[in-house]
Amino acid sequence: MVSRDEIRRMFSLLAPDYDRFNFWSSLGMDRAWRRRLVGEVHQGKEARFLDIGAGTGDLAFLAAKCVQNRSSYVVGMDFSFEMLDRAKGRAVRKSERSQEPFWIQARAESLPFPQSSFDVVISAFVLRNLQRAGVVRESLQEACRVLRPSGRLLFLDLTRPQTRFLAWGHRLYLKTIVPLVGKVLFGPRWPGAYLESTIEELWPAERYQGLFRDAGFNEFSVKPLMGGVVSLFVGVKEC
Repeated sequence: MVSRDEIRRMFSLLAPDYDRFNFWSSLGMDRAWRRRLVGEVHQGKEARFLDIGAGTGDLAFLAAKCVQNRSSYVVGMDFSFEMLDRAKGRAVRKSERSQEPFWIQARAESLPFPQSSFDVVISAFVLRNLQRAGVVRESLQEACRVLRPSGRLLFLDLTRPQTRFLAWGHRLYLKTIVPLVGKVLFGPRWPGAYLESTIEELWPAERYQGLFRDAGFNEFSVKPLMGGVVSLFVGVKEC
């Protein structure tokens, strides 16, 4: 287990090149994966969004395109000031195309919002880090608390492919191409095997199903994408 402050410092150091790393290490697919997440949201029904671990804002900006009226809004939340600072800088350039998200620095396990503040909670590439920091249970409980009854939580994250051929190619890619991209972009800031190890250590769906249920989500599903290279973890809050 790594402390929350160590993980925060790591991501703060990565912030200047974080977007470029996501793009090149995923061969540009990270954008399609985020669009798929937002596409799972029923537009017109869910209007108040919270993006947990918003980073530099990619997912929050996509969600903002779904906002159609003044009573709707998107909040992008992250524990790294440096990440949010870059999101705010990008917001100036994107604000004319969609409603600009609100930005707030906070932790997923201690959300500064009242009960039932949001219709949907979304997050991209954060679940593994919550697990590494040992705060998955508390974070799920907090997400459930701030959701309205029947609201949904959608976590998108990197996972392990299940077929033998894909699993072999995936491991090879993680051990060769991803570290090469990371070292070129980040230099001494590259956190070594952190990415690979958090993917390998991610708990099975059955364990997450129990955690979602204990937190107050009466429905749970995992939707593998691209053969399981990434997956959507979806929970629906009890009525």
